[in-house]
Amino acid sequence: MNDLFYGVVKGISGAALKFGTNLRIEGQENVPVMGKAILVTISKNVMQDMFVISQLTGRKIHFMLNPKIMKHQVAGPLLKSLGAFRSTTDKDDNEPVERYLSI
Repeated sequence: MNDLFYGVVKGISGAALKFGTNLRIEGQENVPVMGKAILVTISKNVMQDMFVISQLTGRKIHFMLNPKIMKHQVAGPLLKSLGAFRSTTDKDDNEPVERYLSI
C-alpha cells in the first residue's frame, strides 16, 4: 500500500514540476540505476527537494528528515509512509543511518 501511495505522490509531483514550474533536472544520468546512493541537497524548501529527487530514478527514494518533522502527528506518519525516516539527534545517534543502510 505504501508503494502505491509513493507512486501516486511521485506521479502528481512530477506532473506539477513539469507543468507548474520551470525547474529542469540536470545530471540525472549520474544517479546509479542499481546499488545504493546518497543524494544530498541543501535548500530552504525540503518538500520541493523531495519532489525533485523522487523524479531522478524509478526506484523508491528514502528521505532523511529532521526529527521534529517526523514527530509531527500528521506529517510524521504521512512522510514515513513515503519512505522518510528521522535524521540523527546527536553525533552518537547512528540508529537511523545504520537501519537504512541495511536496506
